[in-house]
Amino acid sequence: WRQVGCNGAVPTVLALAAAAVSGGVPGALGGGAPRAYTALAGATLGYLSCCCADTWASEVGVLSKSVPRLITTLQPVRRGTNGGVSALGLGASLAGGLFIGLCVVGLSLPLGLAQPALIVICAAGGLLGSLVDSLCGATLQYSGYSWELEKVMQRPGDGVARISGRPLLDNNQVNLLSASITASIISAACL
Repeated sequence: WRQVGCNGAVPTVLALAAAAVSGGVPGALGGGAPRAYTALAGATLGYLSCCCADTWASEVGVLSKSVPRLITTLQPVRRGTNGGVSALGLGASLAGGLFIGLCVVGLSLPLGLAQPALIVICAAGGLLGSLVDSLCGATLQYSGYSWELEKVMQRPGDGVARISGRPLLDNNQVNLLSASITASIISAACL
C-alpha cells in the first residue's frame, strides 16, 4: 500500500487539480490553456514518467550482462544496490518514459489534442527521473552486503558491510522524492 501511495497518490491529486482548473474539459498543454492547467498536467506527466521509468529500469536492469556501476562514483557494485546503473537499465528507463508519452499522445488523438512533443518530454522525464532516483538511492538510501545471506540488504545490521548510502529514506520515500523532483522539472518544461 505504501508503494501504491507513493507512486499513485501524488499524480492522482495533480490530475484532479488539473481537471478542476480546466473545468473538467481536457485541453492541450501550453498555448491558450491556463498556465495552472499546463503546470499541473505537466507535473502529472513528469511524475508518471519517472515512476514508470524507474520500475522498468529496476526490472529490466537486473538482466544486464554488464556489472552495474554506482551513479555517484562509477565503481562496480552488486546487482540490487541502490543507485546502481547499467546501460540496459538506463535504456529501459528511457523506454518507460517513452511509453508514457506514447500513451498520452495516443489517448489524446481521438480528442484532437495530440501533442507529439509530449513523447520527447515524457521520454526525457523518464530518463531524468530514473537518474534522480538512482542519485537519491545511492546517497539517501542504505545498501549493504550480507556475506552470510549472500545478498544486498536495505538496512544496516550485524554482518552487513555498507556499500553506499545512509539509512535516511526507504525505497518508497526515494520514489516519492525523485518523482516529485521530476514532476517539478517537467512541469516547468511544459510551461
